[in-house]
Amino acid sequence: MKEQTLKYLSRSGFSLLELSIVLTIIAVVIAGSLTAGAAKIKQNQIRSTYEEMEVINEALVAYIKENHRLPCPAPMTAVSGNALFGQESENVAGCTDTSAAAGTWRMSAPSGGFVRIGAVPVYELGLSEEFIGDSWNGRYLYMVDQDFIATTICNDVLNSNGNIEVRDGNNNLMMQNVAYS
Repeated sequence: MKEQTLKYLSRSGFSLLELSIVLTIIAVVIAGSLTAGAAKIKQNQIRSTYEEMEVINEALVAYIKENHRLPCPAPMTAVSGNALFGQESENVAGCTDTSAAAGTWRMSAPSGGFVRIGAVPVYELGLSEEFIGDSWNGRYLYMVDQDFIATTICNDVLNSNGNIEVRDGNNNLMMQNVAYS
């Protein structure tokens, strides 16, 4: 009887080898699930960012139709709660001068003229604060040909050519002669 009890006790549990195999299988299944979940999250972030950029573009087109010009960029450095956050960085006359407002940049365009660079002026466009940045918490960069800011110069923004060239990470030309990007 004592031998039967010892045999039973020695076979009643898992061996370390069996346990390690089961734990390895569980780890592989969990790792696969996490990888698939991370890919799905990235896809959702990309889709959400493209959708937000479409809304911003539609708001810019509506702004152009109403004001016959493009808005100045908002300061990149302004934080939520600041008076300049999401607002045009300057009045129109100041935005078309030769200096750049605080938190924005002014640079020469490849085909001539000047480009103003800053954040999307979401409040000027009637958008909520969430449209200031992408799904990775980076601010959207808004560039506008300086000639398209003043109403006296720009009567038909939507049918005009600007001085901005858009290139991808490999320096391939994607768009040219655009008024804003």
